[in-house]
Amino acid sequence: MVNHWKLSLVGTMHFLGIVSGSFVFGVLADRYGRKIVLILSILFMAITGIAQALSGDYVMFLVFAYLNAVGTSGVYPLAFIL
Repeated sequence: MVNHWKLSLVGTMHFLGIVSGSFVFGVLADRYGRKIVLILSILFMAITGIAQALSGDYVMFLVFAYLNAVGTSGVYPLAFIL
């Protein structure tokens, strides 16, 4: 059963993933190069997006929503820069 606080928690996990991933992918892009980090973050985002769609329960959906947002935080800034 879905209610308002569960939907809000999905959004919260998404934004927490974006914030935490921004720090990680910024450092990785400076160290290893923007192109390779962009490719890896697209791959990571695709895998976690599929896993999120196939998750069996709410907790796993939240975990994969967080991880998907971490990957998303690497894709958008790096794609804009390149």
